[in-house]
Amino acid sequence: SGIQAPTIVTNQFKASVYETYRILDLTPLDNGRNVTCRVDLKQINKKLILSTTKQLHIEFRPSVVEKSKKIYSGINQTRTINCTVLRANPTYIRYSINGLSPLISRRIYDDKHDFRYTFDITPTSIEHFRPFNVTANNSIGFDTCTYELIHGGKRSEQKFNLRLTRNNRKQLFSISFFPML
Repeated sequence: SGIQAPTIVTNQFKASVYETYRILDLTPLDNGRNVTCRVDLKQINKKLILSTTKQLHIEFRPSVVEKSKKIYSGINQTRTINCTVLRANPTYIRYSINGLSPLISRRIYDDKHDFRYTFDITPTSIEHFRPFNVTANNSIGFDTCTYELIHGGKRSEQKFNLRLTRNNRKQLFSISFFPML
């Protein structure tokens, strides 16, 4: 019977964004390069060699710079927070905050390309001090930065030595504390 040549050549050999991971050593710097794909079907027909050149369009999920961070603050004290995306394509990024009351956060718009999500938080009660996430996502995927909002402002340990006498025996105690600012 043998192999039969196709009667109609379809778009089945068309390059796809889902296939780019198969090209070894491909990096985001290759975005925009022309890639030529050749399919040799001479076994079917000596004249049947398909060749197509496409401009490479690589899409990848956002990647945040900091995966986790502790933020020290006091009640009614405002802190400015940046969630920075290192790279993403498409560059249209949507951000969402999970686990933080919208009443205590306010976005500051300062980046034309959406690679930085800057917002102020002002906790007004002790219940606002908890972990929360900022998620950056585009049509390909997402990445998350986890923040831990800790009551206490900037912490600086202060240490004191205390000598106590008990039953005519001197004992040295060391006490550390972190003042709340």
